Amino acid sequence: MCSLALPPASSPRSIAGRYDILAHIDTGGMGIVHRARDRQTDRIFAVKQPWSRGLAGTTPGLDARASLARERAALSRLDHPHVVHLADSGTDEAGEPFLVLELLEDTRMIVDQPAAATRGQRGRAVLQMLHALAHVHDARLIHGDVTPSNVLLCAHPGWPRAARPPEPRVCLIDFGLAAAVGDHATLPGLEANGPPSLVGSALYLAPELIEGAPMSTASDLYAAGMIAAEVLTGTNPRRRMGPRTTLAALRDLPGTLLDDAAVALDREPRVLSLLQRLLAVDPVRRCSCAAEAACDLEPIARGP
Repeated sequence: MCSLALPPASSPRSIAGRYDILAHIDTGGMGIVHRARDRQTDRIFAVKQPWSRGLAGTTPGLDARASLARERAALSRLDHPHVVHLADSGTDEAGEPFLVLELLEDTRMIVDQPAAATRGQRGRAVLQMLHALAHVHDARLIHGDVTPSNVLLCAHPGWPRAARPPEPRVCLIDFGLAAAVGDHATLPGLEANGPPSLVGSALYLAPELIEGAPMSTASDLYAAGMIAAEVLTGTNPRRRMGPRTTLAALRDLPGTLLDDAAVALDREPRVLSLLQRLLAVDPVRRCSCAAEAACDLEPIARGP
């Protein structure tokens, strides 16, 4: 979620008489997330609610309540260690919907790898992302917004800080654009004349989405390929773009990244081949599924 202005000071300090608001976590174009304590269990969660209708800063063309409903419907069908967990949902005293999600701590984007991260560590992070996507697709769902801000590195839940595993957990979040496979849903926020408005980031949009084609598992895989290229090679696609994103530049971006990857992965042809198949302009030529991509990445992920 992109940062916006904080909500009004009059925001309620509890939700549905059960979740006591402790702190603001994040605000984005479709909602606001708070840290909250469950009175019944004394556990800490992230509670997500939509912005009020017509609030300045909301994402054009998107209904915040419909987005939250899509996220609730999608997460209710998913149960995976690398997908954010939905604990509860409902409506508050004012009739506003809310989601109660597991609280992710010590988060950063998957592309924000430490400089000292090894190829194996980077490969394992990408592998976790692919396993999460495989689970989503096996549930006949399309995520629709696979971008670095929605694929997070975070602390493993339930571990005291001093005893946490040395490598972070990867978690796929924000299913507000999710759709069922076969729904032929197009990505909201795309303009017919000119560059896409940035719902997430245009850099991770598959070429066919830019042309107005419906979202698909293949478009999710393209976005995952963009992230994988950045994580595995250190190539930042944002540095390849000028101050204004153009459709032509977006169409040319995969080829440019693959040229960079060919240099970075000259001794790892299997991984280069994987990126070529994930970033194929023609969706028919992409990897058939996330599980296939994960299988090809295993040799790297097993390394130091």
